[in-house]
Amino acid sequence: MSKLPDFSYLQKLEVQEGKTRELTLSRLEGDPVLIGVFAGERNPKYLDALTIEAARMADKRPEGEKNTVQDFRTQDRNVFPGSTLTGWRNVVDTAGNPVEFSDEACKSYLWALPDRIMDKVRNFFLDAEEFIDGAGDKVAATELGNDSPPDFDGN
Repeated sequence: MSKLPDFSYLQKLEVQEGKTRELTLSRLEGDPVLIGVFAGERNPKYLDALTIEAARMADKRPEGEKNTVQDFRTQDRNVFPGSTLTGWRNVVDTAGNPVEFSDEACKSYLWALPDRIMDKVRNFFLDAEEFIDGAGDKVAATELGNDSPPDFDGN
């Protein structure tokens, strides 16, 4: 049997669990910065909270009615605090006073954001590409060495 090609260099493209990224909301006065982790399969807190929120919403939805974009926004407005967003800078209230980050304050802030800005927040934290080391860089096979790949059965 011939040796299988080595594709281990592709592992560099995996989402880095727990890696934080910052999103600047430059359309808002003061350029608030949201800090968080990937909202996806590498984030069990997000998946657990999303499952609970989706079930809660399904209980209220008439049978046969499908989710809307607004439903997905609602889910993320409710679950990003405590699962995805971990901090912020430059967030102020209506009077211009700095607001300390907490899950409750974060949820209130997300609900206050216009939908188009919330979509930007959702798209950023749901995008795995934002949470890869060297995001935006091409990965060459020569960068990562030549480990032998496992057999198809994982050995």
